[in-house]
Amino acid sequence: MPSSRTFYVQVEAYGKGAPRFRIATGNLKTLLVPICSLAENHRIVTKVDELMALCYQLESQSEARIQV
Repeated sequence: MPSSRTFYVQVEAYGKGAPRFRIATGNLKTLLVPICSLAENHRIVTKVDELMALCYQLESQSEARIQV
């Protein structure tokens, strides 16, 4: 279950279909979508930046090994 009960309830109310769950475009426009606080967003961006730096480092190491 999504972490936002409000969002989950909205999706369940507007959703239709068993094999392919669908929500009409008009209903999508009315959904309240929870977002994280600005502080949490900054923490996420910082973590992603750290992880991307590690990815770039690993990529460089892999390329260096391939060239040897």
